[in-house]
Amino acid sequence: MNTPIVSSINLRLYLHRSSSLPLGWIEFQHPLFKGQTYYYHPGLRIVTESDIESPIVLDILRSALAILEGRLIERNITLPQSSEGSFEIDVSQHPPLVKYYFVDHSTRTEFWLEPTDPMTSKDRWGN
Repeated sequence: MNTPIVSSINLRLYLHRSSSLPLGWIEFQHPLFKGQTYYYHPGLRIVTESDIESPIVLDILRSALAILEGRLIERNITLPQSSEGSFEIDVSQHPPLVKYYFVDHSTRTEFWLEPTDPMTSKDRWGN
């Protein structure tokens, strides 16, 4: 039996709706990290702490998703249904920096589309 990562009781307490959120996105306040805001898109199965209410951030995220989708198609890769992507958009960099990783919840593993060694990387983003 799979145990949920986050208790549904906590989610009900910290779920927020915003009229300025793009279609399909849900805003949450993390119960353990001082109310850190994060966003989840269940249809795309992605999560981000980046402010997707900013049109610039949302455009960069959409572009990154299109590039990744192209790489998946070109490499004939199908992501497992039990996987989700996590994305970080840093608009203070020029050009903006997009970091990502995927998590397969059924195997409890992180993975990237490019060869990455998390043991030698500085952070979980593979950098």
